[in-house]
Amino acid sequence: MATLTVGRGQQYGTIAQAVAASQDGDVLKVQAGTYTNDFSAIRTDITLEAVGGRVHMKATIPPPNGKAILVINADVTIKGFEFSGAKVRDGNGAGIRFSDGNLTILDSHFHHNQEGILTNATSPDATLTIRNTEFDHNGTGDGRTHNLYAGRIGKLEVDNSYFHDVPVGHLLKSRAEETVITDSRFFDHGSSASYEIDLPNGGNAVLRGNVIQQGPNSQNAAIVAFGAEGRLHAGSRIEMSDNTVINQRDGGGPMLWNKAGAPATVTGNDVHGLEEARLVSGPAKVSGTTFLDTPPKLDTSAPWLGAPAPDPRPEPDPRPEPDPRPDPRPEPETPPGPPTGPAKLVGTAKDDVIAGSERSEAIHGKQGDDDLVGGAGHDSLDGGPGDDRLEGGAGDDVLMGGPGADAYVFGPGFGDDLVRGFTHGTDMIDLSALGMTEAEFAAGVEIAQRGVRVVIDVGDEGSMTLLAGDASQFGRDDFILG
Repeated sequence: MATLTVGRGQQYGTIAQAVAASQDGDVLKVQAGTYTNDFSAIRTDITLEAVGGRVHMKATIPPPNGKAILVINADVTIKGFEFSGAKVRDGNGAGIRFSDGNLTILDSHFHHNQEGILTNATSPDATLTIRNTEFDHNGTGDGRTHNLYAGRIGKLEVDNSYFHDVPVGHLLKSRAEETVITDSRFFDHGSSASYEIDLPNGGNAVLRGNVIQQGPNSQNAAIVAFGAEGRLHAGSRIEMSDNTVINQRDGGGPMLWNKAGAPATVTGNDVHGLEEARLVSGPAKVSGTTFLDTPPKLDTSAPWLGAPAPDPRPEPDPRPEPDPRPDPRPEPETPPGPPTGPAKLVGTAKDDVIAGSERSEAIHGKQGDDDLVGGAGHDSLDGGPGDDRLEGGAGDDVLMGGPGADAYVFGPGFGDDLVRGFTHGTDMIDLSALGMTEAEFAAGVEIAQRGVRVVIDVGDEGSMTLLAGDASQFGRDDFILG
């Protein structure tokens, strides 16, 4: 174990240099300052600790790895850091992309990235721990990017942290097998956030001692969603206890949408802006609720020490910042990359063939018999009238058919897709690219009713959710196999 110092006049001029030199057990002591476009991938078990103030890792160009300012595949602790400005072509640029290991974030701040933290780890042994940390103004406004997005890891633990102000996305989304959130704040304020807390695959969840505010512009009526996308973890259950919940949205509620139908305990909560009938949708044991006549004042202070008022957006400063690297010579500016928001591709009234790219795109076929193919991003495909072929590709996509005989096509690793407009007897679900035999289809494809939705689970390849339908109507005749 060694201590590596980073900053002007230290052992290493950049964080990337120190990370490259590090070994398991090392501690990186990073001098306070702004480290612009200092990107790296961490594969050693290390600690990064700010010294003398905050360390601001600021991106003004897309990270060359196409993912994040830091990509982590190890057991890592980060304390006293700030991350902003991460934007990449597929719309998922993150302050941190957590791929594997055990990540602990302390006393830090994530703001104005496309994603604050995004995990693509799927190991049941992977854990993400967050304490005394603030997340705000992360997301692109596409509804698929969030302040914090935890994938199907073993455990997400959040304590004494502050999540607020997201455009359309969720303040926190967790697919973890276990999610524990304590003594934290979730405030929409006036933003267009969706769910305040979204636990789409259920899991073992505890929400205790938090303050949760649904603002007037929230995109969804439900405040906490549990199991809304199916594919539930075994033994899913949720506890909401000793929270303060404030609804300021017309027609807001329920406080808890238990779409999973799993065991739920809701006890000792203080609630403003909801009637008793709007507390819970789905099964739950509810007790000890106190209804508040007036909303409590929201504590908007940052949870980390020495916090200044956050910048409204990560714009370049009018004067160059001191470069923490020892070489004082300016580097040539990198020209800005292409726009990072979702692109829109529109066809004609004829038979169109439209293919997407690696970024998130909205593809509209209009009339005609169209062939629409998404890319690696989170795409939205709308065939319109005609006999269309809709293939989302990788990423979590939305596929919308229309009048005509449509084919919804799913290949290897297609993700978790949403299907609209499927008609029995006319449309088909094409799984031929998966190369399934009849026996593999019978054993490996699960069709389940989840409330008014039908979820078709194809194991590790992904799932498709049909917004309305009857699972009992689905049979082998609805599918095309290879």
